[in-house]
Amino acid sequence: MKKSLVSLGIVALLLSSCANDEANTEERAQNEWTNFIQKHLVGEWKPQSITIKPLLGQAVVKKEYSSFGNSADVVVLNKDFTGVFQAYDSLGQAKTSPFIWYHKLEELGIQVADNRTLKTILLHKSTNELEVSIGLEQVAADLIPFIPEVKEIKEKERYFVHFLFVK
Repeated sequence: MKKSLVSLGIVALLLSSCANDEANTEERAQNEWTNFIQKHLVGEWKPQSITIKPLLGQAVVKKEYSSFGNSADVVVLNKDFTGVFQAYDSLGQAKTSPFIWYHKLEELGIQVADNRTLKTILLHKSTNELEVSIGLEQVAADLIPFIPEVKEIKEKERYFVHFLFVK
């Protein structure tokens, strides 16, 4: 009887140990997956240029960010999938716009404060460079104050905005 209880106790201990290993393995796998999808994305990104063009064809607008923005402006993507766009006005006052971001395959999505989700396509990502594209109709109203030429573009649904960032 004693041997049966000892054997039962050992089996119970092994089973609980296996359950803990499974939980740890699952947690490790989740952490590794998160690190993998965030590779090259987490960090501070400085806007460099904005290009507006049709799917096929030449750019209709190409602007260096410094021509209308402040060189201190930055987009920060945090490891916990939060982020912030920090823009500075001509007096050096910062305006901070928080957001939540996600990454799925070739999509980088950003949920902004007004509950819009901006779904961009990742065109290029590396340790020092990030390029994303989004349909012009999704961001036209946001761009017009900085790039008035956007108002003149007909059939906005046929155009895409490419944003280039560097670390």
